[in-house]
Amino acid sequence: MTASGERRALPGSLPFGRDCFACGPDNPVGMHVPYEFVDDAVEAVFTLDKRFSGAPRFVHGGLVMTVLDEAMAWAAIAIRERFAVTTDFNASFDRPVLIGEQHTVRATAGPIEADGRTLVITATITRGDGKVCARARGSYHALTDAQAGSATGLTQNWEPS
Repeated sequence: MTASGERRALPGSLPFGRDCFACGPDNPVGMHVPYEFVDDAVEAVFTLDKRFSGAPRFVHGGLVMTVLDEAMAWAAIAIRERFAVTTDFNASFDRPVLIGEQHTVRATAGPIEADGRTLVITATITRGDGKVCARARGSYHALTDAQAGSATGLTQNWEPS
């Protein structure tokens, strides 16, 4: 956990994943969402341009889910110190995420469940006035050290156990 109010940048902080579509600082066509670890959550303040539209003024719903899923994956890494893959993802939309407007995504992780591998993580996207635009809840399967090494390119291929 970070000291109260301390923010630590996440994308680009690791020696891999710099080309990630959602957060990678080196992906020329990516979203470049700047996730940070703050207190007991992962947050990012972001604005997406017309390249990411569905309807002309709305961010495409699939990309809204990408922002939520990426925040929850970073929550597994930053909060629970485990690399994890999505096994179940449910999202709901209260209002659109608008092109060209600033929004905030925030994800929090529950404890690792008794099986030692399952994490339940939630996230919301809010607009500037604090109203919720979208929310998600997902289950994530924590990888073993060998699987995480393989997934990050630090070791050979892996198969889920």
